[in-house]
Amino acid sequence: EDFWVFRRMGYTEAENPSHMGMIMSGNSGMVVAPFQSKQLAPTAAEYLTALEAALFGGRAQGVKPSSLAVDEKGAVARLKLVLGPVGIQAGYYPPPTEEELSAMGVPP
Repeated sequence: EDFWVFRRMGYTEAENPSHMGMIMSGNSGMVVAPFQSKQLAPTAAEYLTALEAALFGGRAQGVKPSSLAVDEKGAVARLKLVLGPVGIQAGYYPPPTEEELSAMGVPP
């Protein structure tokens, strides 16, 4: 059973003007699929669209994760409501800390 993390490529318009993100496997660390949102903070509907695209058009090949986490708190309640009945747990995964960013070589 896999755990997927949906993470934005940046948290300001300057860092992420195209509003891109990545879905990553928590088990393997591999990228499952990219996604894009209309605004900087993705909506629950955009996460669901990205999940669908990853399941049926990406590397996942129809194998759903047992749980997923997103970095936008405002989307979590809706994701829990929609995904819970199909056996996918949803939760929050906080954006990287300054320490994590520094370790990745991102300038302050």
